[in-house]
Amino acid sequence: MMKGRNGFGIILPQSFPGLSEGVSIMSVVKVSTLIFLLLAVAAFFAPAHGNDFVLVVDKDSSASALTSDAVKRIFLGKQRQWENGTVVTIVVNNNPRVHESFTRSMLQKSPNQLLAYWKKMLFSGRSILPLFVDGDEEVIAAVAGNLNTISYISPENIDNRVKPVKLL
Repeated sequence: MMKGRNGFGIILPQSFPGLSEGVSIMSVVKVSTLIFLLLAVAAFFAPAHGNDFVLVVDKDSSASALTSDAVKRIFLGKQRQWENGTVVTIVVNNNPRVHESFTRSMLQKSPNQLLAYWKKMLFSGRSILPLFVDGDEEVIAAVAGNLNTISYISPENIDNRVKPVKLL
């Protein structure tokens, strides 16, 4: 077995028992490192909202798709009306897993930062607080039958009273 130095001055064997002839440990390490880095980059840039929550509106609402920017503007109180001119009603889901996933991925804020933001908006007179509810079933009850209401729930809890909103 031949030995060689890597870029760090460490002596490594050039081959390893069980590797095919002509395949060095360094080539295996380089390929493994490259694969790890590619997976890490893919995981970093993958959208977090794909599995943890889904936006919902009433089943008869005309809203079926929104851009991420529109969702952010709505949930930060910067867009107060739907395209048809009706006032948007926001329902905040206090389920910790769903709420944290939503606030971090869609609003780029922690749940505490969002609450502080809403309090600032309230005390400055620029907005009123959204409705805060304790979980998916309460969200569905608040959204169903209210065409101008939007919220988010766990994907597994969607039922026929609400419809999912596609993120563009």
